[in-house]
Amino acid sequence: LNDGSYISGMLRELKADIKLGRINENDALMKMGMLFHTFADTHAHQLFTGYNNKVNSVKIHRVHDNVLRKDVTNEYRFWVDQWIKKVKKIIKVKMPTIGHMAIVHVPDLTHLEFDMEYTGYDGNTYHHIRSNTSTYVNVCKQLYDYMREILGDDIPANIRWDVLSEMLAEGFLVDASKELNEGEAAAVIKLKRHWSNIFTHFKYD
Repeated sequence: LNDGSYISGMLRELKADIKLGRINENDALMKMGMLFHTFADTHAHQLFTGYNNKVNSVKIHRVHDNVLRKDVTNEYRFWVDQWIKKVKKIIKVKMPTIGHMAIVHVPDLTHLEFDMEYTGYDGNTYHHIRSNTSTYVNVCKQLYDYMREILGDDIPANIRWDVLSEMLAEGFLVDASKELNEGEAAAVIKLKRHWSNIFTHFKYD
């Protein structure tokens, strides 16, 4: 946040609109939810572009499962390979390299840590290493701070950040890859059950 990016500017503008009463509560919450999704995706989709571009032709170097605490590189390489074959069979043309299609849902799955090899715009080969679990908790901290600034000290937090961060980390430590392979609906069922067990006072839908 506050890095001069377009999404950061939109969030700053929303904060001003709320503080000055230029937007009603329902519209503010709806807009905040949409902007939060976009903001979170800028982290999940780091180093990928939404265009069909060779920089998206990344390769999995290593995958670590933060739930099982073990290397699962071979399983995910196989999973990615099978998914690409399936897509090529459906579209009947060369696989486009848009976003993170080349490594499927590895950047989205919250329980994974991965190392991917990619080619930069300068033509050189690089490695990008990321733990989705800890990255997403850090993103949540920025969003938490943003909401706390809007609410102000007159409305104290229901849960302190140190407690909330542990609960969020527990939330992210869930493997829904098998269900996601069946379809998003199956993954949503598993995720709803998992998150409802952690945050029992929320209804997920």
